[in-house]
Amino acid sequence: MTTSWLGDPVDARPLFGSELQALLDTLRGLRLADWSRTALPRWTVQ
Repeated sequence: MTTSWLGDPVDARPLFGSELQALLDTLRGLRLADWSRTALPRWTVQ
């Protein structure tokens, strides 16, 4: 693998553990009807 001018890749995934858990908790807490609710014009939660 070659190194870009930016340097070696950094795996930042471990830094987002708490954010990922909070997101998953939120998604798991949604009711079926919540998924079809409007989030923004023309966008649903899903």
